[in-house]
Amino acid sequence: MRSEKDCELPKLRRKLWTIHEDSRIKNELLNLDAASNFRKTVAKQNASMNWE
Repeated sequence: MRSEKDCELPKLRRKLWTIHEDSRIKNELLNLDAASNFRKTVAKQNASMNWE
C-alpha cells in the first residue's frame, strides 16, 4: 500500500517544476528586454554619430 507521502511527492515535483519553468521564462523575458534595450541604445548612438 502506498502511504500519503508517496502521493505527495509527485505533487511537490510538479510544483517545483512549475516554479522552475516560471523563473526560466522570466529570465528569458528579461534577457529579451535587455537585448532590445541594448539594440535601441546602439541605434541611438549610431544615429547621433551620423549627425556629427
